[in-house]
Amino acid sequence: MDTPYPSHMTLGNVAGLQRSAALLDSLLPGGNNWWTETEAGRLACLASCPSYKTCRGYGPSGLCSDEWRDAKSTTKVVTTLLHVLNNFDHYNSRDLPALRQSSRQVKSLLGTLNEFAEHQATAAGYPEGAVVTKTHTYRERSSAAAQRKRTAAFSSGSYPCSGCRVDYLKKLGEGAKSLYQCHHVLPLHDDTEERETKEKDLLVLCANCHQLIHSKLANLKLEKVQKLHRGTSAA
Repeated sequence: MDTPYPSHMTLGNVAGLQRSAALLDSLLPGGNNWWTETEAGRLACLASCPSYKTCRGYGPSGLCSDEWRDAKSTTKVVTTLLHVLNNFDHYNSRDLPALRQSSRQVKSLLGTLNEFAEHQATAAGYPEGAVVTKTHTYRERSSAAAQRKRTAAFSSGSYPCSGCRVDYLKKLGEGAKSLYQCHHVLPLHDDTEERETKEKDLLVLCANCHQLIHSKLANLKLEKVQKLHRGTSAA
């Protein structure tokens, strides 16, 4: 799903990108240089690009063209541009021989775009729950929403699980972060269509409590898990 960020702005109006306009003017024409059905001597788009199967060398909304300034800052446009910059040495095609992926100017541009994407995604919430069919069907989850929730939870260096209240982070240190998982307060499987998930819709639990809540055997809600642990402590 390709959706606009809340600002609905074009890339040409994103603060910071104009400072790198000369770099983008040289890098983004794409077309014959990036054509996915390449001929000898042409540079192939990488299959890892999110627009690889549909753009035919010009990116979503004409991003990979001389008119990149007019491209709407949709999630797909920004993700594709991040892909191009993260693979700068591949897409540069000797247009800017003095620059490399490790160059300060390229790193600065990547930082500007990542900051813009993070700010806009935070304001927008995160689309989740779309039905994705592979070998079987499951509910698509947003790793960005979960990651930001975990980062906020661990910011103080101490975090008691919302279920059992055991503070593994304080007891075991940084390595204990892997013991925590994000739980959707409103299960995605209860919905019939995609919805926006915000950080307030998530809880950070230890893996044990998370498994208890989702266990078909126990069929416990968070409140019951909390009471279960209080009872164990009292005993």
